[in-house]
Amino acid sequence: MSVEDLFQRLSVSLAIGLLVGLERGWQAREEAEGKRVFSLTEAGASEAGKLKEKLGESPFGEGGEQDPRFALRQAAFQLAGAVKQVAVTGSGDDAQKALEILREARKKIYALLAEAE
Repeated sequence: MSVEDLFQRLSVSLAIGLLVGLERGWQAREEAEGKRVFSLTEAGASEAGKLKEKLGESPFGEGGEQDPRFALRQAAFQLAGAVKQVAVTGSGDDAQKALEILREARKKIYALLAEAE
């Protein structure tokens, strides 16, 4: 799968999530002063409250932004930005090298999870 395919799939997934939220009545959209304004409906606020009860104040647990999972998330977004730069401005050789690095990183991360079991 190419980087472009990956970003296309991610974009489609995000769009589907938005549509599902709208369909279920979790979000409302209206025009205010010529701008689109999105907000949670009562149903959406109720669902968000349930998640907050389940997850606590932070989706990363008690540690919040100090939790290593938060830093991992931030690093993943930074990596995605770097990959996008290679895809947009790099040569074919650069893209191939980046792909090899990503594949190796994925293998190492799954190996880490296997060790934890």
